Amino acid sequence: MKTEPTINLTEMERKLIIACVENQFNCGTADDVRSAGTWTWNAIEESGLNPKQARGVIASLIKKGLATEYDNEGRGRADDFCLNLTKAGIEAYRSIAS
Repeated sequence: MKTEPTINLTEMERKLIIACVENQFNCGTADDVRSAGTWTWNAIEESGLNPKQARGVIASLIKKGLATEYDNEGRGRADDFCLNLTKAGIEAYRSIAS
């Protein structure tokens, strides 16, 4: 049974949270979240959001404590950034996906 997360999420936030787990690099499920993150560009692509919208959604997820973003290679290039769900973000994913 699907349960609602305790944090209010927009439809775009839900899409991006799902894209962090269910994407071409990760095949996670609500029961088996092997990796709750991916390259930022991949999460944006998998979410179906346009990049400008997605950047705002990412900022919102970070502000709500559901995600973190970091420069994997330390070069400051957009292609090197990764988006990971926090423990709260994983719980939000589970409530959305189950």
